[in-house]
Amino acid sequence: MTLQSLQDLIQEKKVKNIDLKYVDLVGRWYHINFPARRLDYVMSYGIPFDENIFSWSEEKRNALPAIPATLEEALQELKKDHDYLLEGGVFSEMLIDGLIEEKMKEVVAVNERPTPYEMNLYFNL
Repeated sequence: MTLQSLQDLIQEKKVKNIDLKYVDLVGRWYHINFPARRLDYVMSYGIPFDENIFSWSEEKRNALPAIPATLEEALQELKKDHDYLLEGGVFSEMLIDGLIEEKMKEVVAVNERPTPYEMNLYFNL
């Protein structure tokens, strides 16, 4: 089945969500559910591959999309790109902005406090 024939079937049957269950090579089960309208995105960015990326050139490795390393980075990315969450009226702009604002308070609170490692390193307690 091609991607186009799958998209045609989705439109014909008026599919709203796609539910996938699969097993990886070591036997771990995975379950993913996403809106059918996001199939293009999932197919473009979510296809697993069987390559050793450490054998790639540095330039090719740097071209890989990366996930945010911290909550703050994740919130910045959410602020830049959240239009897909507004589709269908499930989330509002106000709700997303409120979530970002509240989570940024957590980021500030964590950044203002020393970690146990820092306490040990600098205060030798």
